[in-house]
Amino acid sequence: MRFILLILFPFIVFSGEIDFDNLELGDVDLPSFEEIEIKKGPKIEGQYPSTINHLSDGPGGIHETFAPPKYSAEKDIEDSQINWDEDIYPSKNEKYYLYFGLGPASLKYSGSGEDYRSMGSGGFTLSLDLFGAYWPKYNQKFMYGVLVNLLLDQFTIDDYSVTQLQLTSAISLYYFLGPNIGSGFYFRGDLGIGLIPLLTTNENSNVTSNWLWGGNWLLGAGYAFPFWEETRIILGLSMSNSYTSFSDYKEGNESYVLSLGGLF
Repeated sequence: MRFILLILFPFIVFSGEIDFDNLELGDVDLPSFEEIEIKKGPKIEGQYPSTINHLSDGPGGIHETFAPPKYSAEKDIEDSQINWDEDIYPSKNEKYYLYFGLGPASLKYSGSGEDYRSMGSGGFTLSLDLFGAYWPKYNQKFMYGVLVNLLLDQFTIDDYSVTQLQLTSAISLYYFLGPNIGSGFYFRGDLGIGLIPLLTTNENSNVTSNWLWGGNWLLGAGYAFPFWEETRIILGLSMSNSYTSFSDYKEGNESYVLSLGGLF
């Protein structure tokens, strides 16, 4: 008899205080996102779970729920290392990125080069980003790397054509304002060295180009968007200056480039 009374005692005491018929989910204290350990836990098929919280509107108000977990081979990982679904990160976060691009350019020579260029007509100017290798930093919004660029300028003087090439290699930096690398507006800055063309004349008095070692800097901005999970389209407008001497900035060129590139 005593055993039966002990079992029934809690129900007798609290049954008058709780209205089970009118109990709503909103009256239940749900654990907060911080109280639940997500990045650590039991190993599942060689992977460790990781996820984020979501809000859902259900009976009793808005409640915190959890989406199906994403998995990573690392036990302790940063948020930026997780490949979230597209509602959070529009494209996959990579350990490194490769970039290729091209676009029309407007080129203006400095010093005597502009005098020779003014003698010509027609032609075209093209900027080619031959190869870029980048690594992510700072929560997948910033990347740094090396970019090799070829600037081609071709024009005609009288009955012959002049073609000049400028080859530079630069330290290149990108910062994206979107959720991650390759999404949203961005700012760009490059600083490098290379072979800078210098327009001159040869023994036949024809305009030609020689190459001298010099420096190059670039500032730019643009917009990027994912095309596939691991492919991003980069649209940009940039301004750059190249010099054939670090002590005399009169010889060189200034260019404006409208570029279209791919980040993989």
